[in-house]
Amino acid sequence: MRSATIRGISPWRGRLPALAAAAALLAAAAAGAAPSAVSAPDTLDSRPPLVAVLSPAGGETLQAADQETLRWSVDESSWGAAPAAITVTVFDGAEVLAQALVPPDPDGTYAWVWTVPDASTTSAVLAVEAADRFGWIGADQGGVFEIEGSGTGTPPSPTSDRLGPVHPNPFNPGTTVAFNLRAAAAIDLTVFDVRGREMATLAQGDRPAGRHTAAWDGRGPDGRAAPSGTYFARLSVRGADRRDELTARLTLVK
Repeated sequence: MRSATIRGISPWRGRLPALAAAAALLAAAAAGAAPSAVSAPDTLDSRPPLVAVLSPAGGETLQAADQETLRWSVDESSWGAAPAAITVTVFDGAEVLAQALVPPDPDGTYAWVWTVPDASTTSAVLAVEAADRFGWIGADQGGVFEIEGSGTGTPPSPTSDRLGPVHPNPFNPGTTVAFNLRAAAAIDLTVFDVRGREMATLAQGDRPAGRHTAAWDGRGPDGRAAPSGTYFARLSVRGADRRDELTARLTLVK
């Protein structure tokens, strides 16, 4: 899980009130005065909320006017309280495409339905910032994703083999894996678990150049639903002029 600070906000600012209070108690003790109250243990909060952007995680292509669910998690449960404030922002470079304040949820998992704007871009990102009641600030940012606006023309032929995007991701129970081939090739698209065990073969055989998709229903080789966790889609490409191995991460949540 990643934790970062965005827009130049430093979590050290959240420690100043606690440091000042500690200094006051030491001064009172040195003067022989007894403190008037004892702080509860959770006021000794020593870390910012742990934020993790889940979706879009990067590599997806969203369509203008579609309803997309943005997902993230915030871990502040060790202190028995939800974050005091959560800010969700979608950036296109330095431009803000959307921003919202989301009410805190003690459960720690969040979903925000977003109407994708009609703004073609290849550099959109989702950033989430959470502040707790002590002033600590934690943040995370997903990978770059694309938005296809209504004026987007036919995309040019791919100049390289590419695996992704995977959409939705995270998913339950199924998802679709896209891949691009710069030239005709024999392919093998397979899903593995974290131990390297093969879960499913999604596509196999000769494919022409261009964009292709294959679906995984979230089931293993025995036909049973796979458990929650991390999986990997691996695309093997065998062409007259190349041999490529590409991997994409999949997250199954229930």
